Amino acid sequence: MAINPLLQYPGKVAAATSDYPYGGAQNITTPGDGTGTPWEAAIVNDVLGMQQALLKANAVVPSGSPDKVAASQYLQAIIAIASGRATLYNETGAADAYVLNPVGDMQGPGSYFEGMIIEFTPANNNTGASTVNVDGLGVVNIKKGSPAVALTGGELVTTSRVKLRFDGTDFIKDVAEANIVLLDHQTASGSATIEFIDQLDNPYYEYRLDYYNVQPSVVAATFQLYQSDDSGVSWQPNLDLRALTSSQLLDGNINMWGLSENRAASFMVRQYIPGTVYSASVNNYGGAIPGTTIAADSLKVQFDTGNIATGEFFLYGINPR
Repeated sequence: MAINPLLQYPGKVAAATSDYPYGGAQNITTPGDGTGTPWEAAIVNDVLGMQQALLKANAVVPSGSPDKVAASQYLQAIIAIASGRATLYNETGAADAYVLNPVGDMQGPGSYFEGMIIEFTPANNNTGASTVNVDGLGVVNIKKGSPAVALTGGELVTTSRVKLRFDGTDFIKDVAEANIVLLDHQTASGSATIEFIDQLDNPYYEYRLDYYNVQPSVVAATFQLYQSDDSGVSWQPNLDLRALTSSQLLDGNINMWGLSENRAASFMVRQYIPGTVYSASVNNYGGAIPGTTIAADSLKVQFDTGNIATGEFFLYGINPR
């Protein structure tokens, strides 16, 4: 909280101005007339409280040395807040009803305001229209695009940080991500393969496959992805997960470029296994894959042995042509 000098020290502060709307400090007129602004605990603590709030919100422990122009912990705290710490929240709600709380000792704003930015990693993927409640300020709809429309499912996922902007009525999914369109969503349960048929013929410059909680039915299975362009030529990068056991879960995403232009596909792969991170980049330049059948403009996901015991798969189109 903050004191209001005009109310705290009536007659002992200068009148409100545009520079000091709650009053400014003033000196006495003559010694002992009692008209000067007092230097007392309340006004000192008001300043100390603000300074210490900056430090605590950013987990900064005072060094014990006075701040200097070239070495200021208060300035470091302000820079951290301005660089994104103030917009980052923890998410503790449910799918489609997201609840945000400030990280650590950071404080949230007193009310929603137009242009307000929030960022968080969802604890659950959304399945349809969604809402968010930021630090108890009230439930607000989350929308996407321009003109803004309700979410349909798959836009908020547990492996990606979400950025939303308040437009005065709704929170809008980050404009930079507004060109991402969910094309298909499939769930595996003891499935031999997951197939997205005729989806790569959509007019997008880029496609992305997100996969969550993917679990093989047998030990040491290799994750495989087949795709075809509009001529039916297919590629197969084998994403070797070493000794991936049936108890481990796999999350990640694959970006694919140039699929509808008969060009070689380029895959940027991010893979996550508990306790270990694997990353790879695979470029393949055509060539039919023996022993597999896949329709033109399609995508197929499987393990080289056994089934996909569990898993969710989301196929997106990015940046329409």
